Amino acid sequence: MTDRDPLDELISDLRTDVPELSDEAFAASRARLQTLIEAVPVTTGPQPDAAVVPLPRKRLLRSPPRRLITSAAAAVVLAAGVLFVQAVRSDSPAPAASAAATLNSAADNINPVDEPIEPGQYRYIASHSRGLGHHLTAHADGDDTGPFIALDEWTHEEWVPADLAQQCVARSHATGREWVVGDEERAKAAGIEPLSTEVHEEVKPCTGSGDWSRYPSAEFLESVTRDPRQLYDLLRRKPMPVAMSDASWVMNRVGATLTSGRAPADLRAALYRALALLPGLEVTERVANLDGHQGTALGLTEYGVRHDLIIDPATGQYIGERTVHVSDDSDLPPGTIVSYTSVSNPVVVDAVGATR
Repeated sequence: MTDRDPLDELISDLRTDVPELSDEAFAASRARLQTLIEAVPVTTGPQPDAAVVPLPRKRLLRSPPRRLITSAAAAVVLAAGVLFVQAVRSDSPAPAASAAATLNSAADNINPVDEPIEPGQYRYIASHSRGLGHHLTAHADGDDTGPFIALDEWTHEEWVPADLAQQCVARSHATGREWVVGDEERAKAAGIEPLSTEVHEEVKPCTGSGDWSRYPSAEFLESVTRDPRQLYDLLRRKPMPVAMSDASWVMNRVGATLTSGRAPADLRAALYRALALLPGLEVTERVANLDGHQGTALGLTEYGVRHDLIIDPATGQYIGERTVHVSDDSDLPPGTIVSYTSVSNPVVVDAVGATR
């Protein structure tokens, strides 16, 4: 006689020689499962055109904005009663599980070999930014002191040599300004200089802080682990206390590194897989259009503002990032894009000034 439970008998008959499941195998199995259970993609129509939306004067934006728009600028915009907005489609976001599946698919589809670059050649990286800026400068004796709010557009070009220890050449210039509050004539009378389209060139070191930034060093990029779980843990580490959640910290570090155009293919793939582990990340738009390039938007929402990274899952190409207001507790319509940056795929060129 024995009082051994029948379930114990069954378990004892199972194989015991199966090796322990590794993190990589677990991640791969989960990605395959998520792909199978992923919801049917939502089809989208063309994105609506930008519009100027009048807003009541009495309410202020209560959600703390991030990145290119400051709290002061937001308050001035709303107090003036008008704001330039561009709405993102308002469909419900896809299931959270699809964010990981999309990122793992993009990682699988990245070309594992970057375009070769020889000594004396450069990687040409171009980006286009658009965001709200505020101008409060006026003549001391003038009657019109503003406020003045404009939507400014900039193009940034960079030539990065094969050896990052050498100097980089960066050129930037404004490509347009659209007045949201005020106009060019009033701004000129108030002492605000017109937007200069002059090209600003800067020759500078290719590396800044050397780590998670738009100017990482070659040594840092080479030394970073490619293991997704270890990389995720590394991304979460903060060198000092900052007023930012772990999730936002990770998103900002990944976005800066991808925008730099310096991360090699295997690191880009690892960053996608690490980002797939981020809680709260979701597919916010299946077909997102950024400067004519289409991809999938993956967003993290905090304090009524969403930070999207946009990638092409079919090729693994990083397209850019944007900041979207999503709260419905203010006069700013949900879906308003307050800033974005699009990035062109780096190409190898023979000289500074060449673009192909």
